[in-house]
Amino acid sequence: MDVGLRLLPQITSSNSTSNVLLKSAVRKANQQSIPQDLCFLKTYNLCNKQLCPDKDIYLYSRDQGFCSVETKQMVAAYRQCSSEARSETCLILEDLRMQRLKSRV
Repeated sequence: MDVGLRLLPQITSSNSTSNVLLKSAVRKANQQSIPQDLCFLKTYNLCNKQLCPDKDIYLYSRDQGFCSVETKQMVAAYRQCSSEARSETCLILEDLRMQRLKSRV
């Protein structure tokens, strides 16, 4: 497993006037497999079934997998309704605040 590139200066000889900086791939000493609990997407979002490599995965918001387009669209519609309801609630509360301020004056 490549960890990345690290800059490793190499001194070729004391007489050399070259200022060459070599890049070399560095490998981890003890290569271990990634623990399963560190995987961010293990199950489908709604039905909680294990992801299958031979089935399609429909992603929503980059980190939620769904087993069908319908479930993905259902969650997207629910979130949109929730967002619109929150916006409407905020507008109503702001209107009430303005009415209270006007009544005090």
